[in-house]
Amino acid sequence: MKIYNYDTNGIYIGCDDADESPLEPGVFLIPANATTVEPPELDSEHLAVWNGAAWGIQDISLAVPKPEENEIKEQDEPKTQAEILLERIELMQKAIDDLVLNGGI
Repeated sequence: MKIYNYDTNGIYIGCDDADESPLEPGVFLIPANATTVEPPELDSEHLAVWNGAAWGIQDISLAVPKPEENEIKEQDEPKTQAEILLERIELMQKAIDDLVLNGGI
């Protein structure tokens, strides 16, 4: 039995043969992100997208938006263990100060 696989966004990624159940002869196992419904024939400008019940067709240009230059952000340098510990100590000190000032201790 043929199955048709799709990614977490429902976009068709290929077909495979379903495995037969070792416990129930004649019953085939359909894994997650797969269906037995064959996707439509497409040209190079479109994608097949599974919606949970049927295949739809989506224009490729709508599937993957290109990031704008100003949307690309540089990542911060990773913090050292000492910096992380200092931040935690500061948070703990603030929490203790709040408890003392508000009569919690």
